[in-house]
Amino acid sequence: MARYPSSLYGRRRGRPLRRTYIISALLIIVVVIAFIYGSSGENENETRLKEEPNSPVVFILTSPPPPEPNLSEITPEPTTDPNPEATALIVEAMARFNAKPARIIEARDILNDILSMPMTEQQRVFVKNRLSELADKWLFSKTVFPQDSLCSSYRVKRGDLLEIIGKRYKVPWEILSKINEVRPEVLPEGETIKVINGPFHARVYLSTFTMDLFLQNNTFVKSFRVGVGRCST
Repeated sequence: MARYPSSLYGRRRGRPLRRTYIISALLIIVVVIAFIYGSSGENENETRLKEEPNSPVVFILTSPPPPEPNLSEITPEPTTDPNPEATALIVEAMARFNAKPARIIEARDILNDILSMPMTEQQRVFVKNRLSELADKWLFSKTVFPQDSLCSSYRVKRGDLLEIIGKRYKVPWEILSKINEVRPEVLPEGETIKVINGPFHARVYLSTFTMDLFLQNNTFVKSFRVGVGRCST
């Protein structure tokens, strides 16, 4: 999970720990999908948090906070010097993808594994940006790449509804409609569509007002800036 600069939080001892919340609410994912695509269907630069501070903000109303997870199990220790092993793996992952774009899943998996390694904040931001770019190709497109366990093809049967298919695969039907460019009320029998093997979940970091979106347990998709407020009672 993402590690942010220590200057934002102070040292581990003597100062409050940053708050992290794991959110699986379907509503949040639907909101995220709206920000990913927008009205024009373009999503190239919305998640460059470091480069575009004025990117859209997802607003979340929270109930009283749940118990915090064990942060040591989520976030690797920070480093002040670049991790040479991480650097080598980054180079390897991008070399595979650049040499043969069909190996995008290999590159994704290597980069995703790197996120669990100790590294500098600059390395972590670079890896997340590359993963975000790859997600535009392997996730937010019609293409199903070989050896991808997170996406597959589905042949529409008589009586199928996109909403039911979404529930079956644990993803919002809206995202299936968007990536396949089909309307939920028009789903021709026999047509092959792309499905995503969910569920999605999000981790919100209140100290930095950021939210990381993941597919299944730990496959990083994108980051967003968020605004958080409390529900009135």
